[in-house]
Amino acid sequence: MFKVNSLRFEHFPDTQCVERALSDLGLPNGRLRDVLQNYGCSEPRDIAGGEGYQIALARHLGNHLKKTLPSESLNLVNKQRYSERLGYNADIVLRRPGIQRAIFVEIEFRPNVEKDLVKFQIGWNSSMLGAAVLLLALRRETINPDYGSMPEFDNFLKVIKELRPDYPLLLCGIGGAQEFTPLRRPIQNTRARRLAEAEDLDT
Repeated sequence: MFKVNSLRFEHFPDTQCVERALSDLGLPNGRLRDVLQNYGCSEPRDIAGGEGYQIALARHLGNHLKKTLPSESLNLVNKQRYSERLGYNADIVLRRPGIQRAIFVEIEFRPNVEKDLVKFQIGWNSSMLGAAVLLLALRRETINPDYGSMPEFDNFLKVIKELRPDYPLLLCGIGGAQEFTPLRRPIQNTRARRLAEAEDLDT
């Protein structure tokens, strides 16, 4: 079971701007942290020998946030487009009743995370996005060490600092309670396999 045990946050352009924007849009300060700190995923970590676990975790986490973040002052939006003219969709959109701009959330455990920044900018320019939240792995070893192209918090933080987005952006890094242990590879050598099977019978 994957259980969150560490979180890191970075705010752009600054902490006050992001916290004020999220609060005005219906997400109180500290609410996201509380929800993530209590998150655990029951999906088995040995899906296809670890391959694809990051996809199952992202889907499970997304469903968890959709259930726990909405409130009387914050609605889950079914229409998740960043622009009426383009087909880019967000993982999660949360909107305060009566306000056009919304909170757009992306959970990214796969490559091409730079595309999320492009989508955020499109949403900001189209007056759809009021604040952005991007969730990444602190270290890929806690999710799927075999997936070498998974973006990690520290590396992508450097990219965001260079881009200097002008819209409110909360970057969140998620760490797991225990590291993934890859399944033991099957023994290819016939003689070695027979010896291993004999040892199993003796125990």
